[in-house]
Amino acid sequence: MAKVNDHYGRIDVLINNAGIVPHFRWGLAHWDRIRDMQLDFFDNVMRTNLYGTFLCMKHVIPYMERQGSGHIINLGQGNLKPEARPDSIGSCVYDVSKLAIRAFTAKVAIEERDSNICIVSMGPGGAAPPGSAMANRQGIATDETPEEAKARMFSVAEVVGDRYLLAAEAPMELSGHQITVEDGKLVVLHG
Repeated sequence: MAKVNDHYGRIDVLINNAGIVPHFRWGLAHWDRIRDMQLDFFDNVMRTNLYGTFLCMKHVIPYMERQGSGHIINLGQGNLKPEARPDSIGSCVYDVSKLAIRAFTAKVAIEERDSNICIVSMGPGGAAPPGSAMANRQGIATDETPEEAKARMFSVAEVVGDRYLLAAEAPMELSGHQITVEDGKLVVLHG
């Protein structure tokens, strides 16, 4: 953070986007169920997904507080609705880490509201409009995605668009919320 601040003279936006992601649907082995999961595996996912978000926020907030403004966009997603899909078995630690990011975002947003730091969470995208030619595609391909699965997924370029530019300009009334982009506008997700 010091290098970025020294180089540019300020830090206006932080996008927290890191994660160890399960790609079960695309041919990779399922992660263990919680009863069988090793603590070091659980810890590694949490350290990357949740602790990484914490550390980046912890170290950028002082810069944003000093300048009296900033935007933090955390990639947290998911909901608490039970999934009955067999392909979700083994994703518990991932899902919990991303839900925790949403809760963490809401609480830190309260702490930083008086500093004019807008903190939101959002998913990366990856949903096609119903009935579109891409409706059978799901998720975003990463480096770990098997080649044969990439055709069934979105590329980063297809889903990102201007979502992070819009989030980097989110008004303070959205701070603490899970947001998405619909029809080119930021909206609060409920649930």
